[in-house]
Amino acid sequence: MVGRHLQGLNPVLSFASDNARAVQKIIAAKSDNDTVLYNDIMDRDNADAPGCDVYSFTSPCQSYSPAGAQDGVQTAGGQLIFQPLLYVAAQKPTVVIGENSPLLFSKFKDVAKLITTTLEGHGYVVQTKLLSTAHFGIPQGRKRWYLAAIRKASLRQHLVGVDWWPTPYEYTLKLEDIICPLPPGKWQVAPDPAVHNGLWHRNVMAAYKKACNKGVNPFDTPLIIDFQATEKFSYGKSGVSPTLTKCRCTTEGYWCSTKGGPLDFNEMSALQGFCPSDIPLVPGVSRKQLQGCLGNAMSLNVVTALMPHLLYISMQITKAEFDACKEG
Repeated sequence: MVGRHLQGLNPVLSFASDNARAVQKIIAAKSDNDTVLYNDIMDRDNADAPGCDVYSFTSPCQSYSPAGAQDGVQTAGGQLIFQPLLYVAAQKPTVVIGENSPLLFSKFKDVAKLITTTLEGHGYVVQTKLLSTAHFGIPQGRKRWYLAAIRKASLRQHLVGVDWWPTPYEYTLKLEDIICPLPPGKWQVAPDPAVHNGLWHRNVMAAYKKACNKGVNPFDTPLIIDFQATEKFSYGKSGVSPTLTKCRCTTEGYWCSTKGGPLDFNEMSALQGFCPSDIPLVPGVSRKQLQGCLGNAMSLNVVTALMPHLLYISMQITKAEFDACKEG
């Protein structure tokens, strides 16, 4: 597993909310019979919902994403970011973890401020921080707004040198450790120029040219290219993957120069910190739908780095258990 397990801890999923049928089937397949599944967070009775120790939320980011419409709370999708606050008000979980677009630190900082002040009003100490998947061992340049909130009554007073936020790792896997090159008969320099009126081919070749102009040989150093975008928005990154999105993961829209083709399910899973075997093949859920879920997920390696800190600070684990989690 690329994202580390938490040694000695066996989390139990109390409930989950998602209106996507594919996600509901995946959650059901990975949960036990006691897990409550809500088809729509808007219909959830928070007063009657199960309690939990750790409540995490990540609402649809399209309204706040640099790659999205950036219409914020002007749309129903953008307003969903406030729905988790209703659960927190009703059930008062010990720890709250949130994640969304980094634009909540800039263009939408008023939205972030409303979230943090609301949580503080319900008795929580709140911190936010920009964390990247690449800071914690995985070569994906996925920078995200993270929120951590702990109920004041549960806050440990003496932290014994434990910070709220994990320290970035000293190591990072190389893309070469994740990418599996295609065999000679399938390996391609670029997509077929006859496909999509040559757009995909042009995007890849343009990215190669930019890399070469910077002194980077794309056939020695992996170059990951968002090749299914329009020419204006297509771009590539060398040595690290761009932020994976639901749209591009669904269509396998990331070309890898050293692979000779697009990233596949296994490679995209690894770039989100998952082992593919941890993501079940569920009847009624296609491989494309599974890939789309990867683009919408929190990076597992970031969560497993952050979780021991919040569990220790909220007095849910001991220092010895914290150390075991960090070493696991």
